[in-house]
Amino acid sequence: MADPAIADAFHAADLFFVDKDDRLNYINREMAILDYNSYRQEAHDDGFAEGKAKGKAEGKIAELQALVKDGLIPLETAAKRANMTKEAFTQSMNTVQTKE
Repeated sequence: MADPAIADAFHAADLFFVDKDDRLNYINREMAILDYNSYRQEAHDDGFAEGKAKGKAEGKIAELQALVKDGLIPLETAAKRANMTKEAFTQSMNTVQTKE
């Protein structure tokens, strides 16, 4: 090896891995860290996807509410497109109007 620091590091690793218990503890700790990071990333990705889907659904309903409010489509059509009952859609419109 050209760099003495790298050679020293490999030598230290060789000495460290001579002890079987130390090696197993090290491997188990590294595996636990990798598992933790993997689960954390998966949870983040799932949360992001869930939030994105929820935002799309809310945006679709808001757009349908605006179309009904402007008189461009009937309430029944908007409720059907939103996969809601007419009553639930009307309630959602009332909720939005009270927030404004």
